[in-house]
Amino acid sequence: MASNLTEQVRGIVKVVTAVANGNLTQRLTVQAKARSRRWPTPSTA
Repeated sequence: MASNLTEQVRGIVKVVTAVANGNLTQRLTVQAKARSRRWPTPSTA
């Protein structure tokens, strides 16, 4: 997990640096993994 975060931060730094230098052609592609949790629906009494 830490290595994935490190890769994402490096990619963000690369893009931000390019934009700061006037290069608007850089792209950042990341894979996102998320856990979803379904919360119980509150009942109205």
